[in-house]
Amino acid sequence: MLSNKFRIYIALLRPNHWFKNFVVFFGSAGAIIYLNINISIIDFIIKTSVITLLACLVSSANYVMNDIADAEGDLYHPVKKNRVLPSQKIDKKPLYKLILFLLASALIPCLVIFGIKATIALLLLFIAGIVYNIQPLRLKDIPFLDVITESINNPIRILIGWFALTSSSVYPPLAYSLLFWSSGSALMSAKRYAELQFLINEHKDSKLFLYRKSFKTYTPLLLLSMVILCLLITIVLLVVLSFEFNMKLITAMPLIVLLFIWFLIIVREKNYILKEPESILIKKPFFSFATIIVLLVLLSLTLTHLR
Repeated sequence: MLSNKFRIYIALLRPNHWFKNFVVFFGSAGAIIYLNINISIIDFIIKTSVITLLACLVSSANYVMNDIADAEGDLYHPVKKNRVLPSQKIDKKPLYKLILFLLASALIPCLVIFGIKATIALLLLFIAGIVYNIQPLRLKDIPFLDVITESINNPIRILIGWFALTSSSVYPPLAYSLLFWSSGSALMSAKRYAELQFLINEHKDSKLFLYRKSFKTYTPLLLLSMVILCLLITIVLLVVLSFEFNMKLITAMPLIVLLFIWFLIIVREKNYILKEPESILIKKPFFSFATIIVLLVLLSLTLTHLR
């Protein structure tokens, strides 16, 4: 019984989504390059690993909050209705304490180890979750704003990684933050596209609007257009950053373009593997491998200040 409850709580934390916080590493890498920070590779790995773990705890607090806020709407989703809260496998009340525990477990060590600026950045990640999920704002229900605000998590993660290595008053360049916003927006738009296609296939009635209000406005063509637009913005920003950071980044452009084309092909597949887009990492291992290679190339081209 205890083992079963433990598994339920682990499912609520969604550790399989923690990979999104890998963006924190790019925040630290950007700080090293832009501010010319002299740091050993061991210190870099330790500091970024610790701050990334703390970001994962805040993300889990957001996921628990998301499940609480979405429990009613998830009942109309053919897959998400089996989640812990919609299926009433656990009571909501203890989860509020869990959110506070996760938040304290992240913010207190961050304040002690990394200082006030990194701690504020972590807190911003949680506040973004509140604005996205909780009434009266709940931007999750507003078309276009749902994609924009959810993707702001990536620039916030850049701030978290950035201030893990510096207390400087200098912030990441705008183009650098926007790069991670646009790439995140592409993924989020793809998620909405695949989700809508999946629900249209599963539901022939208006239940999908009860699951997600923004689907009253969205169409598959509109969402696919948003994916393409965000990918184009990402490419433009990469070119801009090549001039600002390292011209060698241009050499990675063909790989990045090919990766984007592959991503679009996957999004357009008719078997709807992206009804939970994060599953692409498991169901398309070669795509995952290619993504890792591109990220490693980008890191190797930028981390020239490590000794």
